[in-house]
Amino acid sequence: MRRYSTAGLRGRLGSDFWVDAVRRTYTPVDCAIARDDRFEASLVVGDLGAVELTRVVSTAITYDRSRAAIRKEDRGEYVIGFLESGELRLEQGERAARVVPGDICLFGTGRPYRLTCPGSYEAIHLKVPRHELDRRLPAAEKLSGVRIAGEGGYARLGATMLRSTFDLIGDTPASERLAAPLIDLIGLAFDEGFDPEDGARHARIVARAQDLILRHLLDPAFDIATVPALIGTSARTLSRAFARQGITPAKWMWSRRLEAARDAIASRRGQSVSEVAMACGFNDFSHFSRAFKARFGVTPSSLRASGPEPAPSGGVPGPAGGSGLTRTAS
Repeated sequence: MRRYSTAGLRGRLGSDFWVDAVRRTYTPVDCAIARDDRFEASLVVGDLGAVELTRVVSTAITYDRSRAAIRKEDRGEYVIGFLESGELRLEQGERAARVVPGDICLFGTGRPYRLTCPGSYEAIHLKVPRHELDRRLPAAEKLSGVRIAGEGGYARLGATMLRSTFDLIGDTPASERLAAPLIDLIGLAFDEGFDPEDGARHARIVARAQDLILRHLLDPAFDIATVPALIGTSARTLSRAFARQGITPAKWMWSRRLEAARDAIASRRGQSVSEVAMACGFNDFSHFSRAFKARFGVTPSSLRASGPEPAPSGGVPGPAGGSGLTRTAS
């Protein structure tokens, strides 16, 4: 295994060393480092035959792959990234994706891209020859610049195998044989989340699920686990459909309930904050207050204090305002 580190290299010396290490390992890119004097990074590279598996730990940096760099050198590769900590923004073509821990992303070195890491991060990368991934994932070129949410079954399995494979590199002569099943598994993860033929079907599934959730939004007895059966699909398919939007059905429902609570509190419709919380399905007021502040940046009580004059009581308004929703009797 090859190792690179800026430890002991200060200022411009460390950043220049890192740029050279990245270009040697991945592909020629431009690197923008805000503070040379605070930059720290390390890179471990393991060989799996024609495939390379790497782990990067770094402070804030931005990588740019330009058309000029591509004209000079194109090694014909894809890079599959698994983010372990921190966050990053991937831009390629017309796509832009925010990648968070647990997510897997894909980009090709044959087209311009930008990878922005606003703070410290840790990631595992799988560098694959273009023909190897195209053979297993024919839509790979169309999927460059996308992320796969970590909730997907194959995505979770792929992340586990990436970590495990990295730990095994060099420990056994058979480690190179891990490359093919690893690429196959990553291909399945992208098939699961972004099969182009399933796009329209998944959109219809999400629309039906959202309509059902909104009709039961203020029903305290409503169980999100019943949604798949009620709309005629499987739990796995429903999760895959919502994963295309980077969210789960449960998170979507609670987000809409928070919005309904915000609208009710802001309108000051004759209910106390705790009554609104209960009406919107939140049985734990402390949890409600924390979730509310995390979502809207203000506590429910503060919003109530700064809201408009009380309007005639009409129950809790719906997520989009209008005639409003009333809580279903239990």
